[in-house]
Amino acid sequence: MKNRVQRLPLFCLAAILCLSACGKTDSEQQSASVPFGTYVYTYEDGSTSQITVDAHTFRIQNGDYSYCAQIAAGRRLFAALGEQHKEGYSLSDEEKNKIVEEANSFDYAAYDETSVPYYLERMEEPDVNLIAENENGEPIWGLQLTYYGDDRTIGFGDGYYVLQE
Repeated sequence: MKNRVQRLPLFCLAAILCLSACGKTDSEQQSASVPFGTYVYTYEDGSTSQITVDAHTFRIQNGDYSYCAQIAAGRRLFAALGEQHKEGYSLSDEEKNKIVEEANSFDYAAYDETSVPYYLERMEEPDVNLIAENENGEPIWGLQLTYYGDDRTIGFGDGYYVLQE
């Protein structure tokens, strides 16, 4: 019981951050200090991956999508656990497994070379998550970028993309 009580403030904070980021205007997104432009990651073999960010969309080219399912499952389980706490029910193992299976079966790479709309999820300053949205304006769980303001990089997959200036 003590462990659940300790996690409640984290869930509340996450919910507040998500709600505060939804529906931001262009000027509000720009004030979040995510510089628009192209970020590049170079693999050990010399090949590159690029992420281009503008006011409304981001586009990943040649990305490593192997971590997306883990992120999606974690975020969806976290949200479901918060909902179960709020509603007073317990998430069954079958429900947990279904969330993980859905995350693992989603084709994140289908978004490669596609401009994807996003919304911002504020984190500890100056870091910000850019959460991809589908055509219905719903989050694409797991397809997200993290902008690290201290060193002006974007984290995605297994690497850090550097802004090209």
